[in-house]
Amino acid sequence: MVAIATYRRPELLAACLDSVLPELGEHDVLLVVDNDAQGSAGEVVAAHARTDTRVRGITEPSPGIAAARNAAVEEFLGGKHDALVFIDDDETASPGWLQAHRAAMARTSADATFGPVIPHYADGVSAWIRWLGFFARTDAPTDSDVRWPATNNVRISHALFDRDSSLRFSEEYSMTGGSDTDFFFRARAAGAVLRWVAEARVDETVPTSRANLRWLWRRGVRLGNVSARMLRRQGRASVWIVSVGAARMVAAAGLALVAIVRSKPAGPQLMHIPKGAGMIREARGSLVQEYSRTEPVS
Repeated sequence: MVAIATYRRPELLAACLDSVLPELGEHDVLLVVDNDAQGSAGEVVAAHARTDTRVRGITEPSPGIAAARNAAVEEFLGGKHDALVFIDDDETASPGWLQAHRAAMARTSADATFGPVIPHYADGVSAWIRWLGFFARTDAPTDSDVRWPATNNVRISHALFDRDSSLRFSEEYSMTGGSDTDFFFRARAAGAVLRWVAEARVDETVPTSRANLRWLWRRGVRLGNVSARMLRRQGRASVWIVSVGAARMVAAAGLALVAIVRSKPAGPQLMHIPKGAGMIREARGSLVQEYSRTEPVS
């Protein structure tokens, strides 16, 4: 089963559905979890379901990505599916995406396989953003271990839930993000095998609304918050987290210089500055509420 959690992005959702449908097998299911209580994804889902019975839609009114992901997990466990696949609603699958995941899981007996997200810039994005490569995503050799797992491109085996039927995304992270990092952190601590699949690509368009220093700083701080929270789960004290965050900020310039010398994008290294700041802020009890909402009054 392929699941897409969405919130008020019908045009992007339609493009995502169009890219995923050719990847499905005859008995696969494509589930859209609409996290908008107003049902803004309804028309897009209904239009696709009329032409392809493999498309289904449900509404999860509880706000937050963790609740939407958990709704997908419940639907998955209630059916007869061997794996649960997540892709974000602002991404599109490349040809052979799903088969690459299937082949890797069969080859490695992994509990979850993860693939790269390839950024593409919208018209109007500044040249310096492109040159520095701030939106360059993680990649690694196929079948290697995954350091920072996420749900933007993942296939999860049913075996993971067979071993721990209570495994869910923590709604403690609904407004801050990081529920996927926390989910796989706990899964790996319980012995889960997580593997990378370089061939299982998805594409993402970076809009101009994100390609600016203010958005990048906020995102980096949020990711630093998540890193600190994972370290805290390991029993690390606040003073240790602050020290690591500060060291991360100091090292960022040197890492960026090395990247430039090697003719590689320096943006990912420069992002260690806001990430380090985010670790320090978490130690002081300050978290970025990136997914907070102001719902219309009915």
